[in-house]
Amino acid sequence: MSMLHEAITQYGDDAEVVDHTGRILHVMQHCEGMGTSLRQYPHALAVLEAHVRHIGHLGPTAERYFAAATTAQYLAKEAPAWSDDAALKARWDKAQASYLALVHRADWCSTAREGLAAGDWRLTWLAESMASELGLRASQNDRPGAEE
Repeated sequence: MSMLHEAITQYGDDAEVVDHTGRILHVMQHCEGMGTSLRQYPHALAVLEAHVRHIGHLGPTAERYFAAATTAQYLAKEAPAWSDDAALKARWDKAQASYLALVHRADWCSTAREGLAAGDWRLTWLAESMASELGLRASQNDRPGAEE
């Protein structure tokens, strides 16, 4: 994992690398005490900044929507281990805002709604567990104004 930041930076135009990075981020969000958690990973900011940039360029899929929403939620609740550094904390917060901006875009909302309609378990879980917490537009019933 020590090279994750190099891989995502160097191969960010490769959808498989980007999507796999999203899966690794998800694992790191839930491994506190069992491995290197995202908030303790020394290269977390480089990975987050590259990942959000690349998924934005590659465009929405159900998997990328899930990765963006769960990462945004994690970044909102957790602080980096080095949170006493204001500049680094600001970058952490900016990454969180960037992930949220993606899940609120009209094309991303459309993709999430299609996934929900198709019964994608990840999007169903998001809609049931954190849609209101994050204000996920794709899960709202009042859809006409949600894409403005």
